Amino acid sequence: MIEQQPQGLAIYGAITGTIALGINLFGYLHTRQKDKVQLTVECSEDENARSNLERMLKTENAPESERSSLESIYVVTVRNPGSVEAHIQEVGIVDKNGSMHTALIQTRMFLVDLSKAPKVTIEPKAMCKFKIYIRRGEPIFTPASCFVIDQQQKTWKQKVKLPVLVVSASA
Repeated sequence: MIEQQPQGLAIYGAITGTIALGINLFGYLHTRQKDKVQLTVECSEDENARSNLERMLKTENAPESERSSLESIYVVTVRNPGSVEAHIQEVGIVDKNGSMHTALIQTRMFLVDLSKAPKVTIEPKAMCKFKIYIRRGEPIFTPASCFVIDQQQKTWKQKVKLPVLVVSASA
């Protein structure tokens, strides 16, 4: 009888030790995933894209001071569903011809390429929208995919299926 008590105590200790190890291992694996930057990216047509393009066409023959050289046509939304802030280095789209168009952001008075501007930080559980512009004289492009690159050079991509922007010249 005396020999059975230490054996039962040893089994009880082994079971509780194994359970504690399992709980700690699960906790470690769960928090390790939370410490990584997680981003999602999607692209949509700017709500004023058609009117922006029509305005660009209407002012084609106007004096240079009365016409804009850039108009926004797409919006890239970057979400940070993770629990760590994300530092964004570059955002953009790749069109169907393989050309890359990067987002421009407003800094004081000018639109600047995001890669040349101060770094943008997206807080956990937040999102940020970036505009893609078309330059005067550039053909209208349709995105095939959108992307975001963080400060560690990790790239997130998403394929895009948007209709081709068509604007009548007589508008």
